Amino acid sequence: NISGAGSSGFVCTPTPGPTTEAPISCTGGQITASGTLTVVATTDTGVSSQSTQNYVIDTVVPTTTIARSAGQASATNVDSAAFTIVFSKPMNASTVSATDITLSGTTGTVTTLTQIDTQTWEAIVTGMTSGDVAVVTVAAGAATDLAGNSNTASTGVASVRYDTTPPV
Repeated sequence: NISGAGSSGFVCTPTPGPTTEAPISCTGGQITASGTLTVVATTDTGVSSQSTQNYVIDTVVPTTTIARSAGQASATNVDSAAFTIVFSKPMNASTVSATDITLSGTTGTVTTLTQIDTQTWEAIVTGMTSGDVAVVTVAAGAATDLAGNSNTASTGVASVRYDTTPPV
């Protein structure tokens, strides 16, 4: 029997084994609120034991901020622009990819996306045309945190002007 705040629908069955301890597998239920979960196991002879565990359901959506990377000027004559993407929470790295990044104002593409830590990535844009103003954004729902919550749309000003016109 499983009980606790926001828990319902579990079906539990023991897995018979050669010892007096039998693993119990519970399926089909859901937990919808943070609290304490209590599992009560009762033997065929009516002896019960219980175990409790506190748990937290994470529903906090990670925010996303983009800025030019440290050392990246707002204008450059080099065909490379670096942007830092910071999430407010550790992210599931397998859900963060270059295809999540939207570029506007440029013919360039994200050629490198490097994970700095569990919350930070650096995107490098190359292939720009002189006069381009590369603007980088990340759409809402592009990546998920460790609990499966999708990110918000990015905030922050993240643009770099690429200009190869020599001064007069």
